[in-house]
Amino acid sequence: MEDKEKLTALLIRTAICGTDHPANAATLLMSAAASILAQQFGEDEAGALMLSIIGTARSEWTRAHAN
Repeated sequence: MEDKEKLTALLIRTAICGTDHPANAATLLMSAAASILAQQFGEDEAGALMLSIIGTARSEWTRAHAN
């Protein structure tokens, strides 16, 4: 397993164990991502990047799970 995959698995496991519902875990991870981007690029750019990231993730997930 690559370092990126290990880190991803750790973050997911930590978020799920630290919340009471999978949706709350996802919200926590997205909030952390937004905070990282805001620190680097400012709040306006972070918002735009988050929307782009969500669109890309949705497309990739849909492609990966298409029949």
